[in-house]
This record gives sequence, C-alpha cells and structure tokens, in this order.
Amino acid sequence: HYDDLTTRTVPPRESSSILHIRTFNNWIKSILIHKYARRGDRVLDLACGRGGDLKKWSFRNISLWVGVDLSAKSVQEATSRYESMRRKPFDAKFRACDAFSVRITPAFFDTVSCQFSLHYAFKSEESARQCMKNISYVMLPGGHFIGTIPNAEEIMIRRKAEGNSFGNEYFKITFADEEEEKKEFGCEYTFNLKEAVESVPEYLVYKETLERIAREEGLELVYWKNFTEMYYDFCAEEPFQSMLTRMNVLNKQGSIDPEDWEVIALYSSFAFKKK
Repeated sequence: HYDDLTTRTVPPRESSSILHIRTFNNWIKSILIHKYARRGDRVLDLACGRGGDLKKWSFRNISLWVGVDLSAKSVQEATSRYESMRRKPFDAKFRACDAFSVRITPAFFDTVSCQFSLHYAFKSEESARQCMKNISYVMLPGGHFIGTIPNAEEIMIRRKAEGNSFGNEYFKITFADEEEEKKEFGCEYTFNLKEAVESVPEYLVYKETLERIAREEGLELVYWKNFTEMYYDFCAEEPFQSMLTRMNVLNKQGSIDPEDWEVIALYSSFAFKKK
C-alpha cells in the first residue's frame, strides 16, 4: 500500500489542483521547525516519506537528520533528494522500517518530527502506546517532539452535522461505523484527498488521549493549535508572513479559497517537550 502511494503519478506542482493545500501544509511545518529546532540539533524524522522536509531542516543548521519510513521506495527517493542537494547542510541517514516500532539509539535526538502520520499508530491502544514509548526513548531531556495530525474534534463536528460521509471537490471522509460513540483508539475512517491520498484508512487522535499517553512517557504538551488558529497567529509575523508569498501559499487574490480552508481546517499541530 505504501509503495503504491509512492509510485502514483503526481501532477506537476504548479498545475496541481491542491497546490495551495500542499503549500499551506509546508508553511505550517516550516513554522514548527523554525520554532522548535535549534542549531546543531540531531533530528529524527519519523515517516519521512520522500524527504520533502529536507530543505526546511537545512534552514535551521541542524547537524544530523535521520529519516525513517515504512516504504523502501520512499526512502530511496529521499536518499536521492538528499544526494541531489548541491551543498550538504547536514549529515543524513536513511532507514526503511516501521517508524512507529523502531528503537534507534536511546537519548540521542534533540528533535523528533512526525508529519501527517502519527494517527496511523492509533489503530490500537497497544501500537499508540508503543509509538509514544519509542519516541520518548530516543529523545534527549529538553528535546521536542513536533508534528501534525488530523483534528479529531473538527472531524467529529462535521460528522455530526453532515453524516458519516462528507467532503468537497478535494477531499472525502467516510465513517463505516454508524455509532457516534467516542473511541480513543481504533476509530477508523476512510480518507481521500485529490491527487494525494486514495481511500486510506486513518484513525482519530483526540488531544486528551495523546496528551495522556505522552505524559506517561515523560513528554509534556507545550503547544497545540489547529491549522486555522496557526494561520491567524503567524500570518502577520515575520519571517512567516513573507514565507506565505515565497512558498506560494495564497491565491492570486492574496487569500485562501473556502474549499481549501475546508481541508486545511481538518488538521492540528503539536509540540511536546521531553522532561
């Protein structure tokens, strides 16, 4: 499944109908990296995919980046992306394995990043707890775990308002289970995003659940905002304001289309600090 995602033909970036959704997501990740990564950090990028965030990390002058992903093809592409960088701003290592069950080196990383992937670990309580245990295991005290995940609260609000299947021309979310009860783990829905994700099973992650199991592993929640809140927090603050233009986040009118907002508002960002 993961290798199928990797080999799917993706339209050229400039012609993509979800261009501004992609660039908005990249803008959010850039803010998290800017806020929490420091010069000289050793970084673990869980579910690193094709290495799309390598350039973002280069701006923070980190010393080491280790990328881990389940898809061997993605890791191969990430390696090629790093090798094609004209100057190597940091050392990089790559591993193809299960990002949520791997234990690399104890108390080694200053920053751990997991972008748009942590929710896959919430298929069961066991896998979610193992994931958080492993993340804490590899982190140095004082280090940060940053990431982005679907906003469970927003998704459930829309489900209650629109039923078990909802979306727009860009995305579709479908719940098979008719029950409205709140399940902390294994609450599955199917997600489709035009040109990017096809009928992938995903799992809701509630803030209080993630915060609780993270705290049990010595990780304290220090930041939690949905993407809409982040936009209004940072759109007028430099260097993030100028990045909106440079990264082509806004449309020709200098704003964000309502249909794009419907997708963007489905996500939240977070940062935890290792005690």
